[in-house]
Amino acid sequence: MPGGGEVCRLPPLLLPSSVGPAPMTTTRFHTGLLLLPLLAALGCSGNNRASVTGKVTFDGKPLKEGRILFVPDQANPGPSAGAPIRDGTYSVAAANGVFIGKNKVQINAVRGTGSKIPSPFTPGEMIDEVAEMIPKRYNINTEFSREIKPGANQFDFDMTSK
Repeated sequence: MPGGGEVCRLPPLLLPSSVGPAPMTTTRFHTGLLLLPLLAALGCSGNNRASVTGKVTFDGKPLKEGRILFVPDQANPGPSAGAPIRDGTYSVAAANGVFIGKNKVQINAVRGTGSKIPSPFTPGEMIDEVAEMIPKRYNINTEFSREIKPGANQFDFDMTSK
């Protein structure tokens, strides 16, 4: 599906149907066929999403690995979008990009605790335990929000452990 799972909605006059107030005429059907590519391009081009790139630091250093997630504000309903953070940079492409409007930004990263725990997937196997290293004020209780504009956006995020 275009736009990574989006559903295109076309006006009823373009769809042949024997149900409704009047049967579709040949003229209406042909007009619909001519308009179909235009409507599909406008309605399903992902024009409600934008690309976002940037840098992420933690205590003044680039965040080695993590994940960034943009969650549309309640007044701006839409899908969430995110990307991995590698060596302090992230990039969300427009095709499956961030929903235009105000978004809360959540950043997560884990690190090993030095302990081993039983694997939830393989009985008898021990795995390294990991824990969230980013304070909750940057993820579950995020202080970050950004206004996403059409086109390319660039936002950097500086976080501290204190």
